Amino acid sequence: MTGIRCLNSHAELPLSPRDRLLYTVAHATGTAPALGTRLGSVPLAKPGVVHNALADCLGDTRTVVVTGTLDRRLVLIEHDAGGAWTSADLSGLPHGSRAWPAWTQGHLTIAEPQGWLSHAEITSEGRRRLLKPRLLLASLYHPE
Repeated sequence: MTGIRCLNSHAELPLSPRDRLLYTVAHATGTAPALGTRLGSVPLAKPGVVHNALADCLGDTRTVVVTGTLDRRLVLIEHDAGGAWTSADLSGLPHGSRAWPAWTQGHLTIAEPQGWLSHAEITSEGRRRLLKPRLLLASLYHPE
């Protein structure tokens, strides 16, 4: 891959969201995923399927979070239990351009907000919020 200068900010070759997903795994593990892995064909529009493919690829020792809309899909992979994380915005846009929820303030810190791929620090409360998000269910009632 001689055409790529830097994975994190500017590349000579444009990367697809799928390429970024593979780079994210390599960043988190230090090893590129094996050729032919499900990650090469996983439908990025389905976050649950992406999560399961990542979990299959990475094993049970790493926590994986896949969240966000399709156009700003966010992938977080824990390096070691209770340790650093890798954070990737599969759109290729910088993390700093994301509208982060208020609860992330002080609980999720992106080391390089100018890039789409970065180390991240997540507090135990941030980890809990990512893994068990608060959901507000609302319904509309219209009497007949």
